[in-house]
Amino acid sequence: MTQLQCANPDPVDVLAKHRPSDNRIEALWPDQERAQVLATVAAVLPPVRVITRRGPRRKVVYRLAAAAVLAVAVVGGALFPRGALPEASALDRLAAVAAVQPALSIPQGRYFQQTTTSHQQGIAQPDKTGGFQSASESRTRVTWTSADGRTWARETSGGLAVTFAFAAPTDGSIASTPAAVAALPSEPGALETYLRAHVGGSTSPDEAVFTYIGDITRTGYVPTAVRTAAIQVLRTLPGVTSTPHDGRLDVAFVDHLARPGVTATLTFDERTSALVRVSLVAPELQFSEEVGAASVVDAVPADVLSAAVSDGGTVKSTATGAGS
Repeated sequence: MTQLQCANPDPVDVLAKHRPSDNRIEALWPDQERAQVLATVAAVLPPVRVITRRGPRRKVVYRLAAAAVLAVAVVGGALFPRGALPEASALDRLAAVAAVQPALSIPQGRYFQQTTTSHQQGIAQPDKTGGFQSASESRTRVTWTSADGRTWARETSGGLAVTFAFAAPTDGSIASTPAAVAALPSEPGALETYLRAHVGGSTSPDEAVFTYIGDITRTGYVPTAVRTAAIQVLRTLPGVTSTPHDGRLDVAFVDHLARPGVTATLTFDERTSALVRVSLVAPELQFSEEVGAASVVDAVPADVLSAAVSDGGTVKSTATGAGS
């Protein structure tokens, strides 16, 4: 009597059989696109724990094989129908882009420079005639941050410029300095746990985490892995929704219990994952801030150094020329 044996095919063998040549892969799938696709796959794959009696090598092989199968399906769409794969969310795709973006390095003696422009439309205030005048303000802020976390800032509004100097925090509070963000966990779950235990100053822990992620993702010196994890944490926060439009992604947060009617939004460039806008809409307040491109410069301007006052000191205002 003949006994039939039907063995399951080895996934590694199946992949090897259908793998195109190296030249063909390079032509169809350049290095940068390959990195983005694989990062997307990693973002949508759920964490798994595999119990195996064949040793750690086989476990790693099957994990990589699963990732490779998904990557092939994402690129070619031939092995599986589209509906059979987990659908990557807009934040997953943004995290995948962030995963291949290098962080800026701030060498000793150089400075991270960034410009932001904010607009605020607030509660109407009584004027001298007995009527009311809308409280609106526009402000431009330029900051210079050193490798050790000291920051100089010049704010210009209404023809006046105010210059400050801020020392790096030494009280143990969480900060957004280069050293502080470099020490943050780079795994999403661990990062969320850490932030919930350390951030504050908001009406709810969820809002505090959302706000801090906005603070650090606006800077270009956050390590790539930490930035990617921070974007992935946004996906897990209650009250967060994401809306893509015109190459940008609006990530909005609403806490219906603590702050009903208030929406905070972080807007990212989908091509680079850079945070380009921060906004807040409330019943009696509208605020927006455009985040400009960042760069590393050789020095803080001499007039900023000479005019800067320490945080908490006497504010010195200087008149600025028209259009400055």
